[in-house]
Amino acid sequence: MAGAADGPQRPESALQAMRIVMRVQARRAEIYGELDGAFRAYLESDNEGPYKRAIAASTEQFNECSRQVLAAEEELRGPLARSDLADLLRSIQDEEKNKLRFTVTHHVLRKSGRDNVWGWQRQARGENVDYDPMNPPPNPHALADRAARQQHQEMHRAQERARRAAQASDGQADGGDAAGGDAAAPNGCGCRGDLDDGGWEAAEPSVPPEPTRAEYEGALEEVVQGLQFVVGELNDKLDEVREWAAELAEDDGEG
Repeated sequence: MAGAADGPQRPESALQAMRIVMRVQARRAEIYGELDGAFRAYLESDNEGPYKRAIAASTEQFNECSRQVLAAEEELRGPLARSDLADLLRSIQDEEKNKLRFTVTHHVLRKSGRDNVWGWQRQARGENVDYDPMNPPPNPHALADRAARQQHQEMHRAQERARRAAQASDGQADGGDAAGGDAAAPNGCGCRGDLDDGGWEAAEPSVPPEPTRAEYEGALEEVVQGLQFVVGELNDKLDEVREWAAELAEDDGEG
């Protein structure tokens, strides 16, 4: 995969575009594995430093993956004249955005549950619980919503960076439509922002009463199911990419 300094690789054929996407998706799986590993280590050790560094590293790595897919999509829509394959790449990008959103939310919920700050958790340990409405514990829904907003904002910033990088790699000094107004949204890691400032420790200004155990477990189950569904969708789309790659290779005499 081309480095960020070299600019994204521009495929010269539809087959090359499919192979780029397969490499990118393999790299994305590795990044998620590294990020999830860092999160599990954080839950076990309570040392947040390595997890923050993993978030920062994955942000740029995800953005680079998206620049590669964005470049391939542009070539498929343009000179390669395969808008059907470009649409497939766009759908992969959309599902990757959903996967990141669910991953961020899952981490936030796991983190908030691990802290054992809610009344039902403390009661289970035999503590006396007096709910203080002026200082409520974090609500998982509010934290998850905030994480999603942060991720969405980072997505927009990453998209602009990727579009500018694509324009620069083409040498278009006039700042024209190198990336296209409907370019696929790059996949950054929007959990970075407030995490670096310790922001995920704070409750929202207007936090509703703390959740019951059933509400928390329901929210966590919903996120896990959503993540599993998105992973299944991505696997199906990657199978489609592989099938196209095999067909195009056969057409090119590589079969």
